Amino acid sequence: VYECLNKITTASKHLLSLINEVLDMNKIESGAIELQEGKFNLADLIDNMVTMVLPQINEHSHELQVSVSSLKHEWVVGDSLRIQQAFVNLISNAVKYTPGGGSVAITVRPWQFYTRVDITDTGIGIPEEHYNDVFQRFYRAPEVAAQEGVGLGLYLANGIITRQKGYISVKSKAGEGTTFSVYLLS
Repeated sequence: VYECLNKITTASKHLLSLINEVLDMNKIESGAIELQEGKFNLADLIDNMVTMVLPQINEHSHELQVSVSSLKHEWVVGDSLRIQQAFVNLISNAVKYTPGGGSVAITVRPWQFYTRVDITDTGIGIPEEHYNDVFQRFYRAPEVAAQEGVGLGLYLANGIITRQKGYISVKSKAGEGTTFSVYLLS
């Protein structure tokens, strides 16, 4: 009975997450997403985000590297909760598509009028011809079709960041890993 309840609870959490992602997708597409813009400390946000994703990192036996020490007082502009949501989606993908024992790195550095946050993994990578595809809603590469997900995480992350005058770029090599670079207004 306990095992059945655990399975029901897990399935319910996944369904709730999917419903919330579809609702967020509709808000982004209609322009109705509510943003609470302000200045916030990026190092604090990353500390909070790491706490949120650490169980997932540990479950996959990944190494996590975070480099923000030189930016302890770096302030960026935007909705901190929505930006955190975008980062959690990016890191969750990095963890999901990196074989057990791999690594995920978060690196923050100033970049002209932006602050750049790189999320790098040692995962399966993305062929260059699919760089734009990964930001499309419901896109799922054939090689990851068996993995859990519906193809909304990167779409939502991109929508959240671009609605706040930032942008995301991707650089990857199939079989070697991926880096998503997020540029936030400083």
